[in-house]
Amino acid sequence: METRIRLILLDFDGTLADTRRANALAYTATLREAGIPLSEEEYAARYFGMRCEEFLTHLGIADPAERDRLRRRKIELYPTFFDSVRL
Repeated sequence: METRIRLILLDFDGTLADTRRANALAYTATLREAGIPLSEEEYAARYFGMRCEEFLTHLGIADPAERDRLRRRKIELYPTFFDSVRL
């Protein structure tokens, strides 16, 4: 018997779940590993909502390869903070 997908549910940050804190924690952990201090509060106040490329550029990370490495690391770490997501 073939199973057919009948519905795909997507969450656009804030629609179904509040992922702001998980994003902030993933970014701050990633940057801490890279030796860049940034508090959760500063991220939320100054950078939340920026696309990753723009955010990292604003932080002074000029090298595209380093920005990409940090972006990928943030994606890796993100699930470890899912316990902070609120519905």
